Parts: sequence; structure tokens; C-alpha cells
Amino acid sequence: MRAKLRSRRSIPKNVPLLVTYTEDAVKGDTSSAITKDATLETGIVIKVPAFIKQGDLISVDTLNGSYRERVKG
Repeated sequence: MRAKLRSRRSIPKNVPLLVTYTEDAVKGDTSSAITKDATLETGIVIKVPAFIKQGDLISVDTLNGSYRERVKG
């Protein structure tokens, strides 16, 4: 006998997470190709662009754990 699923839940493609720690960017280093480490509220560390600051809310890709964009709000 085959079990029926009552509901089908899926993981969102992106989740908003708070940056709890990151180093300050070097002044004048505004190239988007420059990345640095950022610790998120979950404790994971990912690479983010140099312009991201502590306290920023960012969107993270749930498939590979990478930075997507800064969340406006």
C-alpha cells in the first residue's frame, strides 16, 4: 500500500539572513569583484561583496549557500 502525502512542502530558493559579523571594507575598495567573509545569524560564514556591512540583511541561495543580493527594506 502506498502512503499519501498530505501536503508537499518545498524549501524556498532564497532566505533573508542577518550579517552578524564582517570586517569593514578598505576605503576606496568598492569593486564588486572583491569579496570578504561574513558570519550570518545562523553561524555559517559565506563570501559577500566588500560593500556588505554588519547588520545588513542579505538574501542567501538555499541550494548552494551563496550570497544573492542585499535585501532592501
